Amino acid sequence: MSYTSEDLQSVQEAIIKLATGERVVQVRVGDQLIEYAPADMEALRTLKGEISLALSTAETRPRYVRTTTSKGVF
Repeated sequence: MSYTSEDLQSVQEAIIKLATGERVVQVRVGDQLIEYAPADMEALRTLKGEISLALSTAETRPRYVRTTTSKGVF
């Protein structure tokens, strides 16, 4: 599943709401609407990590190192 930065934002907001005392929060990830309670905080944090990893992997460019060698004789 491909995640968006909006998905990450909604998960982060849900974690904050649960931490500040809300009983149930709803998170929309893609086309799914999932409800989380305070007991599900670890699952929500795991989802946040999964989304963060997917976004960071998708946004990084491959790195190339160009090397040249010479015998020192022209």
